[in-house]
This record gives sequence, structure tokens and C-alpha cells, in this order.
Amino acid sequence: MGPAFYGLRTTLLTLLLMALLRIKRPEHLKEKDPAAFGRLLGLDRAPEVKTLRRRLTRLAAQHCAEQLGAELARVRVDQRGHLMGFLYVDGRVRAYHGQRSITSNAYVARRHLAMPLGASALIALMPACFIAI
Repeated sequence: MGPAFYGLRTTLLTLLLMALLRIKRPEHLKEKDPAAFGRLLGLDRAPEVKTLRRRLTRLAAQHCAEQLGAELARVRVDQRGHLMGFLYVDGRVRAYHGQRSITSNAYVARRHLAMPLGASALIALMPACFIAI
């Protein structure tokens, strides 16, 4: 990316703030006040949708997302390696066949109809401690 008013830092900060504010797509920025969103970025106004889309296209064309993720993980482990651990949570939803009545139904693809569902979770504290809920 060449020199521009909305450079890499501003683009990434915009995407970060969008994630924190639960704005799912750049098009949804049209619903926000550009001056107020720009103040969060430290600018007079937020980038327009076409500018943000153009920057995202240029970033994606470099195919460096995996390298960026690996570098961020390496820096995080270097800074806090003694505190690092892994937590694996696997949520499962299955058809409920018990005696109690359940008010919520959901579509079960195997049966092609809506049925009461139950949920369970498997939590694994690495390396080998499993907790089923």
C-alpha cells in the first residue's frame, strides 16, 4: 500500500473497532456517523466503504494472513509464554428424547422436521483433562 490518508494502521484500526462495535460489514458503516467514528480513530472522519473495501482487497491479494497470525501468536507466546494454556470447548446439539417438556424446537436435518433439542458441551483443558457438561 502506498502513502495515503487511510493507511495500513488506520485500516486495521477501523477493522478492529468494527469488530468491537459488532459491525459485521463495511457497508454497515453507512449507518454510523462518519465524524463520530472518525474521532474514535483519531481522524476527522472515518474511511468510506469503497476506500475500506479497496484496502481490504489489496491486503487480501498479498496472501499473508497465515503469516500474520503466526507472527502474532509468536509475539504473544514470547511475552506471556509462562501463562499460556489451551482450552478446547466443543458444543453439541442433539435431539431430546427425555420425559420433560421443552418449549423450544429447532430443525433437525437428519429427521427433516423441528424437534426439541438438548445441548451438551465438552471442555478440554490441555493436555488431557476432559469435563463433560
